[in-house]
Amino acid sequence: MIRAPHQKPPDLEGPKKQKPQASKPPKKTQEEIEKEKAAKAKQHALIIKKEQQEARQQRSEKTQNALGWLHDTYPNCFNWDEPKPLKKRIEKDIFATLPEDLPFPRLAIRWAIAYYVGAPRYLDALSQSQHRFDLRGEPVEEVIPEHQQRAEEQLLQYIERKKRFYTEKKERRQAWKQKMKEKKACDNQKDVGSQQRDLPNK
Repeated sequence: MIRAPHQKPPDLEGPKKQKPQASKPPKKTQEEIEKEKAAKAKQHALIIKKEQQEARQQRSEKTQNALGWLHDTYPNCFNWDEPKPLKKRIEKDIFATLPEDLPFPRLAIRWAIAYYVGAPRYLDALSQSQHRFDLRGEPVEEVIPEHQQRAEEQLLQYIERKKRFYTEKKERRQAWKQKMKEKKACDNQKDVGSQQRDLPNK
């Protein structure tokens, strides 16, 4: 049979199947969006805190290595047991003869010196000494009264911080003991009440 030109060819594949429409996810409420933002912000803060802790740990290790090196290289100058007030800008003298094969960066020398001069024993020595000393342990310049007074003030501030720290620690411990005591008393009351309920009625 001859098909007319205006007629459509027969569909040999049969009726076309309609593709199932993908279901759209439900829209999030404003509360859910805020919770997701808060969770992401918290996670980001934890990552930053961890990175900061690692950086402080690395700096502390490098500082301790530099302190050990200063103590071994200049024992007449850097001494924890009997510290002497350091010559001003003594790091310039150190850098002038600094070897290239150090196991820590040059900056760690500055960190170590800052740590050393902030120690209570050093502040006490600076507040009482009349001279500053070079790398060989020889006096080279006088300690001016302003520096002595500042060292004494810093030492007093350190002592006050220590006292406040131990006082707060003691108060936290006492509060924890009181809380545990109250919890134990509450648990005992619950046990007594439970035993009374379990007794048979006469």
